[in-house]
Amino acid sequence: MTRNIQLQAATAYLQHIAGLAAGINVYNNHNSVHLQLTFVFTLNPVHNQTGSGMSKPQHKQERKGNNDNSSRLYLALWPDRDTQNRLQSMRHTWTWPQDASVVKPESLHLTLHFLGAVPDIRIPELVRALTVPVQPFDLILSRPQLWPQGVAVLKPSSVPAELMQLHDSLGTALRTLEIPIETRTYRPHVTLARNAALAIPPTSHQVQPVLWHVAGYALVKSHNGYCILQSYL
Repeated sequence: MTRNIQLQAATAYLQHIAGLAAGINVYNNHNSVHLQLTFVFTLNPVHNQTGSGMSKPQHKQERKGNNDNSSRLYLALWPDRDTQNRLQSMRHTWTWPQDASVVKPESLHLTLHFLGAVPDIRIPELVRALTVPVQPFDLILSRPQLWPQGVAVLKPSSVPAELMQLHDSLGTALRTLEIPIETRTYRPHVTLARNAALAIPPTSHQVQPVLWHVAGYALVKSHNGYCILQSYL
């Protein structure tokens, strides 16, 4: 008798859930309960705890968008057109491997500080706070070098005191803004190419020093190239 009660209870339960699937037949042969499934369940939409339905893909996209509301920023010396042309001429004295990634002339620059990813909402604050005095100076770039990781650079023959003063003043301003700065020794240079481990630098006889008259700097955004947000002259 107990077994019959158990079989009846199991049968009732399976009949209750049978509405979740088309083609389910439940029958009791007094010895066991049989479940015949002729095709798969059709699931109803899953509701979350708030009853608003499944999370939609755009929710993830919105979160990603919120995380992307920041920009990679630099402070840099940005050459004028004549200086760009001279840097490009210097670059032509190198022998580049076929797969080298050569920097476009309009993107050549000398980094002062890399700020990293900064929330876009802070950019107006940075534009105002990163104004520091600039003492104009001449920079002579005459030392081509190939650095590790295949980075080809052009370094100054000597580092002017005015360049170091500008670098230090901007570092102080960034610390005031609570933006971390690079702790390694500052090595001013212009990057000419990347992925250039097999490049051949020019000989000393081929080098034509590039004279760069510096009178200001720029706050730059990096995204599919470079965009100058603010020039400080």
